[in-house]
Amino acid sequence: MKTYKEKHVYVDDSSLEDEDWMTLRKIMRQISCCEVDEGELEGIRREIIGMAKEARVRGRSLREEIGESERTFAEEIFRASTGREMAPGRKQLKGVGIFFIVYGIVYLVHWGMRFLFFGTLNLMESYQGGGLDNFEQMYVIWGIKEIIAEISILLIGIWTVRHCGDRRRRKKQKIAGICLLVYFGAILTEILIGYAAWSATVWIALDAIAYGVFLIPLIGIIASGIYLSAVGRNKKDWDED
Repeated sequence: MKTYKEKHVYVDDSSLEDEDWMTLRKIMRQISCCEVDEGELEGIRREIIGMAKEARVRGRSLREEIGESERTFAEEIFRASTGREMAPGRKQLKGVGIFFIVYGIVYLVHWGMRFLFFGTLNLMESYQGGGLDNFEQMYVIWGIKEIIAEISILLIGIWTVRHCGDRRRRKKQKIAGICLLVYFGAILTEILIGYAAWSATVWIALDAIAYGVFLIPLIGIIASGIYLSAVGRNKKDWDED
């Protein structure tokens, strides 16, 4: 909170309590993800700070003054200040963005550690013994590909959460959603082809279901579908495409 106040210094803001700054931060977090320029954002921030100062004069906190949730108040002040409505799909985009962040971190750590600790020593021994064979070369390429994919998903998740309500980025978000859908669809297809190639029996298929082999890519496909649906909801009224 101290860092936030130091970053946004205002004249005579000592009358505000930490509770007010926390409420302000929650409100501005809702607004900053939308299509606002720096001037509009600064104007809204100063308006809320002025409201908080007046409330403190009357012995009330900013939270008591707004009398409703930070999200509802953010929607109202955004509408009053900009004349626009907040993007309706921002909550869904933020939710799936958080999912992709968690997915990226978990699998980046998983594949990275697996590649580093279980593959590096064997690869070094093989290299010193005369070079890598075709399988080991493919293993290196596969590991690098997985790490790049997880980093990309992580970055998409972070970018999506940061701009979940910005309709100006809708086309880029649409492209990102399609890429995610294709990626998770490819993973699921790869798994299905793999089991078919192994002449999977009913029991093997049941084991695969029991261990959740299909679960993660399936959830990824569903999350990607929600992503695209939310992007569609964020279409501007004046968009023609």
